[in-house]
Amino acid sequence: MISGEVQLQELTVKNPYDSSHTFDIKITDVDQIEGRTQSPEFTLIDGKEWKFWYEQGKCQEQDNWNFVDAKNGKMKLEGGKQARILFKF
Repeated sequence: MISGEVQLQELTVKNPYDSSHTFDIKITDVDQIEGRTQSPEFTLIDGKEWKFWYEQGKCQEQDNWNFVDAKNGKMKLEGGKQARILFKF
């Protein structure tokens, strides 16, 4: 990894319930909490930015670009469905 270079991480998640649910996505950044950085180093990516990184060849295509609300840290998944979420470091 090069300092200042964006790194992307995909995580596969699954709704274990039979019905649709909205899930909270919480990221705890110890460096930010302890005052070593002003802004989070690890962030959730929304559909618009995910599409940008996909067009740059940096990640896989997503079936639904808009199921993640990165600003509020939420995602909605239908019952029993599995999806990938994308993070940027």
